[in-house]
Amino acid sequence: MRTDEATGEYEIDRPFASLLSTTRDVLFSPRRFFDRLPPDGPLGAPVLYFLICSAATALISTAATLAFLAVPAGIALATGSLDAGLLVRVLAVFVLASLVVVPVLFVAGFFSSVPVQHALILLVAGRQQKGLSATLRVSCYSVGAPVAVAWIPLAGIPAVFYCFYLHATGLKRVHGISTGRSLGATLMLTALLLALATALAVYDYGLIREAMK
Repeated sequence: MRTDEATGEYEIDRPFASLLSTTRDVLFSPRRFFDRLPPDGPLGAPVLYFLICSAATALISTAATLAFLAVPAGIALATGSLDAGLLVRVLAVFVLASLVVVPVLFVAGFFSSVPVQHALILLVAGRQQKGLSATLRVSCYSVGAPVAVAWIPLAGIPAVFYCFYLHATGLKRVHGISTGRSLGATLMLTALLLALATALAVYDYGLIREAMK
């Protein structure tokens, strides 16, 4: 089997340097990266890469938001227009949501979507695919790399759209399936997730309306 150095995969024994190089390779040379990615390789490194990218972005985004709010919050406290106790409670809820609730839901949703994604690949490709582990490895890198840079100002929305391209490219090259099949599987998963998000939004809106009556 090829080594991590040859494939460009994340290396656990070089966590920081490998994080940077892997993210660079996935973002700027996705075809070459996924062409060299073994479909049956170990799962530990890609899963850890995805988790580190998610955690790093959550930490950086939270710290940046708190820094941005520090000056207006300080002015509000100094002028007496904002209660200190209320500010502490709001900040505590914000930090809890940003560092715990949202990241946990994101990670749980990601790993729940991988089997669904592979089922769609089976639907469009049949036996012309390399197995669930290959789909997981592709997903960890194709989603982790854009997430790693999503905290950069103005990069968040482009990163989401670029993630679709990386995912379809990775599925095509690692599974050895056609562009149409990889893109079709990616778009079907996207449609399912959007439908689920819409249903949850409608349900939450209904609950809010009931609570306000």
